[in-house]
Amino acid sequence: MLARIYTAAAAAAAAWALVPVYNGVCATYTGTRPNVSMIKGVPYFSWDTLPVYAHMAARTAGGLSNDIVQFVATHPFSLLVLDKSEDLDGVPVGAGGENKLAATARRIKAVNPDMPVIFYQNTVKDVPYYDLFCRTRHFTLKNKHTLVNLAAHGEYPRRSDCTTTNTTTVSGKLTQSDEMPVYDLANPAMIAAYEDQLARIASYSFGSASLFSGIFLDLAEKSAATYSKETPTWIGLPASVVANWDDGHANVMRASADAFAFALANNKNFNAGANRLARSYEKFMFFDVTGMSMYDSVLDLIQQAAKGRTLFANTNPCGPSTINGKALTFNLGGTKTATYVRAISMAGFLAGACRNSYYACAHGYMVDANGYPTCWLDEYNYPLGAPLGAAKHLSVDTADYFYRKFASGTYSILKTNSRSTETEGEACVCWSNGVSLCSDSSITCASMLGIYTSKYTPALELDTWFDDGCA
Repeated sequence: MLARIYTAAAAAAAAWALVPVYNGVCATYTGTRPNVSMIKGVPYFSWDTLPVYAHMAARTAGGLSNDIVQFVATHPFSLLVLDKSEDLDGVPVGAGGENKLAATARRIKAVNPDMPVIFYQNTVKDVPYYDLFCRTRHFTLKNKHTLVNLAAHGEYPRRSDCTTTNTTTVSGKLTQSDEMPVYDLANPAMIAAYEDQLARIASYSFGSASLFSGIFLDLAEKSAATYSKETPTWIGLPASVVANWDDGHANVMRASADAFAFALANNKNFNAGANRLARSYEKFMFFDVTGMSMYDSVLDLIQQAAKGRTLFANTNPCGPSTINGKALTFNLGGTKTATYVRAISMAGFLAGACRNSYYACAHGYMVDANGYPTCWLDEYNYPLGAPLGAAKHLSVDTADYFYRKFASGTYSILKTNSRSTETEGEACVCWSNGVSLCSDSSITCASMLGIYTSKYTPALELDTWFDDGCA
């Protein structure tokens, strides 16, 4: 256990003692809860067990329920990204998003003052249920629909005077790509409004401390060119304006990194200074948003982690077989099970994880739609330990194998069937306590290790581990 987790103030430690462990609806947390405070923008990290984080929201009135607040606050997630739709149905309906996120963050902090809560901010789309929209609606590229009937996920359209209504839109539910206007990031007034938004988020407080420990930057990977391909109704822009828009996007990313010690860029390894922006993989291993295959996802994680980046690998959809009695479904082609998804994604994560790499297995982000999007899994309780060295990579025919062992004796093996597949592979995570998690009932830790060692030259047990300093 890292020494830094014992440095909490006595008052905070006393507050912890008054909070019972909340077991939630999935596995029971069996460890000793650490202090998960961020230190200088670095999230809590330990190799003792799988390092994990959470990303969720509840759009129903009131936001996250009290039991889910208790669950998040009393489990050792390194942080919680509180998503944009939190309390969307609450008063004021479809509006006041910033204050609603702040209200839920304060409820979490009331249970555990040390729990880092991260504010969701879109860097491209003007989210209609944020107050920022009421200022920036004059600085947006309106895409397919006018602001008169603009909808947020098909409901609660904002009128051009920024008031809301509970009636549906004239045109019906809008598509995800067209429902929100896009910031005109070539306009200096838009940049100024965005910077004011950053100042507002940073001004929220909990006692004498900042309420939000950082900011999540969605659509960080977008450019004027890529977004125009995604949205055919993008307003035609001259090349000079397109270049200015991309410069503006880079400016808001840098401004975000300047405003917060911790800024998490979704789907992009963005350099704002010396790797100052952490990176989130929105759909790690399966149907990556940027088009990476399973093989590419693992390689990218290995390469970026080796550079010292703080990385968050979110596999979505993912989870236990059932949550609250509901069977989880996985639209990955064929008959992919929850066990398959967990085994492949965990083995992929373990192949590349370095210090300050974090994993999430989530069934969506919306609590009210899917039960708990983030469960506490049995695998989160099992012993891990620091890696003995970099993953050992073996290419045979069209397949690639990644093998890695950890200080506790736990090891993982991942096989990707080809370098282009987004869904097909095999994996086992073989825990030192004797429990195994394999992608299919027809394979075992022994069988996968046997195949790997038979193909590995020199003999696997004689090949020393290369310590790349990653741990």
